[in-house]
Amino acid sequence: MIENGYGRIVNLGSVAGVYGLSWFVDYSMTKGAIISFTKALAKAVSDKGITVNCVSPGSAAPEGSDTMKEFSFIGRAGTYQEMANVILFVASEEASYISGQNYLVDGCRKQM
Repeated sequence: MIENGYGRIVNLGSVAGVYGLSWFVDYSMTKGAIISFTKALAKAVSDKGITVNCVSPGSAAPEGSDTMKEFSFIGRAGTYQEMANVILFVASEEASYISGQNYLVDGCRKQM
């Protein structure tokens, strides 16, 4: 990427890395580290034509599923396609001025 002067890095975090989940301490820690790594790396490579962003999904389930609706104020889990859409966006040219961000795709998560 540095040699080409262009690149898009999309890391996968989690709402656990933002809110911290008491039953997922180690997972929360590592996802929090990925979010911080994203911000630091974005600063390190921003002058080289590379953007670095993170997508942090909340609860996800197959479309039409009625599971995990209690975790969001929207009242349903996100679909895998909704998560993928955000990843595709930050990897695209349309996001060329976005770097160092963590996108929460969580349906207005209820902190638990």
